[in-house]
Amino acid sequence: MMSIRRLKIKDELHYRRGYTHASCGGCDHYVPDSLCADGELWDAPRCRIIGVKRGRLFRINDNNICDRYDNTENIKRCRGW
Repeated sequence: MMSIRRLKIKDELHYRRGYTHASCGGCDHYVPDSLCADGELWDAPRCRIIGVKRGRLFRINDNNICDRYDNTENIKRCRGW
């Protein structure tokens, strides 16, 4: 049985299961599935670092995290800076 190959950048960024307090869903690079790409809706969220292209390889899980996790913009918005 053939499996889907994994993107090289996901291995380089150490893409893994997230934590309770930090995950891709709270990252500044997170792109929700409701945004359009080339006039079509995505079926799953994407990451600006990993890639916002079409295809299953570029899907991310809201509950995962990578080494480039950044939440500064969300914190600024919450604190009103």
